[in-house]
Amino acid sequence: AVTVQEVQNLARLPNVTIGGHTVHHALTINCDDAELRFELAESKAKLESWTNVSVFSFAYPCGRYDGREAPLLRQLGYRIAVTTRSSFITPESDPMLLPRFSVANNITYLEAICAMVGVWRPFANAVKSFAFIRRENSF
Repeated sequence: AVTVQEVQNLARLPNVTIGGHTVHHALTINCDDAELRFELAESKAKLESWTNVSVFSFAYPCGRYDGREAPLLRQLGYRIAVTTRSSFITPESDPMLLPRFSVANNITYLEAICAMVGVWRPFANAVKSFAFIRRENSF
């Protein structure tokens, strides 16, 4: 988690966009309609009041959604929302269900490349093992 001051500092950076999530990291699929509205609207309102910047992007908690979110997100002024599905954005991509690539901390360069192009981890592990064995045998 970050502090309000850290969010404000991040919002001042020219290449950073602050996006909404939910207030309590609630999975939207578990919210009734009133809770869903609160979680989406309050998150946006708080971020905008703290940063004095418009919030127009949203990330689904744990990438989970059930379809009720998109109309409400649009009504609240969000223009895009991202899932945790690893894929490329195409002209046919739904702006409220955009895929994204996630690159974890403390991984190798090869693992980062594989994550960015959507290669599954088992493949990355196999390549990593092969490279390690090859390196060990070259000494």
